[in-house]
Amino acid sequence: MQRMIVLMVCLLLGAPDLWAQQHSTDLQAERARVDELTSVSEEIKFSDPELAAEYSQEAFEISKRINYHKGLLKSSLQLSIFKRDEKRTRQAVRFADVVLEEAIFLQDQESILEAYSLLSTIYALRGQDKKASDFRSRYEQLLKRKREAEAALKESG
Repeated sequence: MQRMIVLMVCLLLGAPDLWAQQHSTDLQAERARVDELTSVSEEIKFSDPELAAEYSQEAFEISKRINYHKGLLKSSLQLSIFKRDEKRTRQAVRFADVVLEEAIFLQDQESILEAYSLLSTIYALRGQDKKASDFRSRYEQLLKRKREAEAALKESG
């Protein structure tokens, strides 16, 4: 009886660790799946845009479910471009907004630039010239600051 109690206590104490390890492994597998989907989508976007969009959508849904910011950024960027090219500008803006949000969260300056450029293009397609100009201006200001920082770094190095 005493052995049974000791065994039960040992199992209960170890169970959270086992669950955490399994959860971590599952999360890594899900992230790897998202990375693979976005990579394949990028590779086939010209040869099979419909399938590429499906892969990006699946990557977006998985990323959202597991709160994977890098996956949300990449899949949203791809989906925004697909929607823009299909002239589905309302959806394109929604995905581009996610790109901008995730890029800011990740402090990814290149992706912020991509988001500004994409939003400028989409708003121009919609005939919303003021918004298009605003995002173009943000793009140019950030690009200027980035180049200045790179020049200063090169000068000091």
